[in-house]
Amino acid sequence: MPHPPTSSTLRQYLGDIRVRIETVLRPYRPELHYMRGPGPRWHARHGAVAAARGITAPQPYRPRRSPAP
Repeated sequence: MPHPPTSSTLRQYLGDIRVRIETVLRPYRPELHYMRGPGPRWHARHGAVAAARGITAPQPYRPRRSPAP
């Protein structure tokens, strides 16, 4: 007959279940970690060369404001 599970075995089992549930509920979304272009340090170093080549930085995201009532 097998021995009853100890508290550490039960804790590990419940931890494994929690990790699996979190994996299903919060899948990896690479778009949240994607860099959207060169940063200010790159522009400081390469700005003149990039401008001469026609490389422009994307405009920062600014949400639209709804008109005041």
